[in-house]
Amino acid sequence: MVQLAVEAPASSWGLIIGKGGAKLASWEAEFKVKVRVPRPNEEGQVTVKGDRAACEACAEAIRALIASHARGKDPQVKRRGGPAAHGSECSLCRCKLNGRIEAFNHLGSATRLRNVLSADPALSSLVEFREASPPLDVMGVAKLLRAGREFHEGMGFGVDELLSCATAEHERRANARAVLEEAARLSPDPHWLRVDERALVAWDASMPPSGQALPMNQAPTLDDMVARCAVGDKPPLIRIPALPAALPRLDPRMRKHVQRRGRHMYPA
Repeated sequence: MVQLAVEAPASSWGLIIGKGGAKLASWEAEFKVKVRVPRPNEEGQVTVKGDRAACEACAEAIRALIASHARGKDPQVKRRGGPAAHGSECSLCRCKLNGRIEAFNHLGSATRLRNVLSADPALSSLVEFREASPPLDVMGVAKLLRAGREFHEGMGFGVDELLSCATAEHERRANARAVLEEAARLSPDPHWLRVDERALVAWDASMPPSGQALPMNQAPTLDDMVARCAVGDKPPLIRIPALPAALPRLDPRMRKHVQRRGRHMYPA
C-alpha cells in the first residue's frame, strides 16, 4: 500500500472530480485505488492511495487528462486538420489573418510590401517586387508568392496551397465586381419596375376531401395543393399610405381609436 502525490494545479481539481464526483468515482473503480482531491481554498495535493502499480497507472491517467485540456487548440490547425495555408498571423506585420481572403488582401497591401522589402532588401532586385504597385489583385499576389517562395514559407504561409486557390479566388472577385457594376447601372428610381400581370391567389384551408388532416411533418400531394390553391382574376388595387406616414393626433376622447391607428391598423 503506497500513496503517490500527483502534480495537478488547483484549476484542474474540478476536472479530476467530474460532475457530481462521477469522474473521481470512475478513477477509484477502474484502478481500485483511493483518490483524494483537496477542497476548494484548501492547500494540498491530489493523492492516490493503493497498490503501487495501480497508483502509478491512475496518476498517469490523471496527468494525461490534465495535459489534454491544458494543451488547448492549435491556431495553426484548421477544423478539418492540417496546417492552415494562410497562417493565423503574419509574423512580419503582426496582423491577424482569419482566412484565405484576408491573406490575399494582406499580402497585396502596401504595408505588407513595404515591410517585406525592409526585412529582405534582396527581394527588391526581383522585377516582380520592384514593379509591384499595391494594392495588388489576387494574381499579382500570386506572382510575389512565386518569386519570394522561400521568404513567404519562412513566414508560415503555405505558398503551394495559396497558389492552387488563387485562380478560383480571382474568378470569384471578378464575378462579385460584375454584379456590383450591374447593380450600379440600375436606376435608383423605383418606377423602372414593371408589373406585367397580377393575379389573386388564395389557399383553401378547409378539411381535405379525405376528411383526415395531415400531420405537421407531412406535406400534401402536389395534386392536392394545386386543387386547393385557387387562382382568381386580377386583385383589386389597394391604397397604401406613403411612408413615413404622419402620426395621428392624440385625442383623449378617442383613446381606443388612436391606439388602433398606432398599431398600424390602417386605416382605423
